Amino acid sequence: MKLFKPIRPDWKWAVVALFILMQVWLIFIKKHDALDIDTWPNTIPTPAVQGPYDVGQTFVAERDWIARIDVMVGTYGRTNTKEIIFDLSEVVGENEKLTILVRTVKFRPDGLMNNLFNPIRFAPVEGSRGKRYLFTFRSPESTPEDSICLWMNTQDIYRFGHLFFNNAKAGGDLVFRVYSRRTVGSELGRIVRNYPGIFGSKTFLIIVVIAFEIAQVLMLIYLLNLFFGRHGESGRSEEKGRSGEAGEPGGVEEVGEAERVDRLSEAKGTEGPKNTPKGD
Repeated sequence: MKLFKPIRPDWKWAVVALFILMQVWLIFIKKHDALDIDTWPNTIPTPAVQGPYDVGQTFVAERDWIARIDVMVGTYGRTNTKEIIFDLSEVVGENEKLTILVRTVKFRPDGLMNNLFNPIRFAPVEGSRGKRYLFTFRSPESTPEDSICLWMNTQDIYRFGHLFFNNAKAGGDLVFRVYSRRTVGSELGRIVRNYPGIFGSKTFLIIVVIAFEIAQVLMLIYLLNLFFGRHGESGRSEEKGRSGEAGEPGGVEEVGEAERVDRLSEAKGTEGPKNTPKGD
């Protein structure tokens, strides 16, 4: 059996075209959460986020369209119930005293994972690249017995920002991550930047991606031909068998050479006497 057969029906090509368009959409059009900032490791928990006490962190956005911040949360191993308020503000000025509120997210803490990163998602912020932001967690209704904390590091692990406690700078930094909305295509350079030699080349990665996409398309064509080719051959065989059956309306009866000769001889034997001229 040949690897590639003529593709029938023609709409199978539409399946291939749709597959290619989906790949283009996923790589070059659809945006996803891409990691920009990652601070690590954690050493101690912050004071509890409760009542008049809030905890925050400043950072500088590396890309436009920041849309997610992950923080490592401590739940004290219990189910907390009071509402948590997350505020994201743009810092105006060098003294970090004046801020403009950009986003607010309110959520219940009962679904938070203990001692793990928990994502806070919000509408993407346009034009965020290079700007300084402050995010804070507060919970006016929480109590020491019903509250959460955040994990931090006592060292200065993030040199572009500061830990804030009750709107005042404190030593160390929160353990957090910042994400922005970007396409996979725009991330190719970042994906390979830490690899040595040719594996750190963006061009090499593009060639690998193209080869992988071509392989997927060829495999899809092969599978379509494998299925629809067999199906088509089976259908044609059945149709041919039905058309050759004797007695079927519209069927053509096949007659062998010997049978035709016998029928011709039989026809001649049944002819009447020929008229002969009368003699004088």
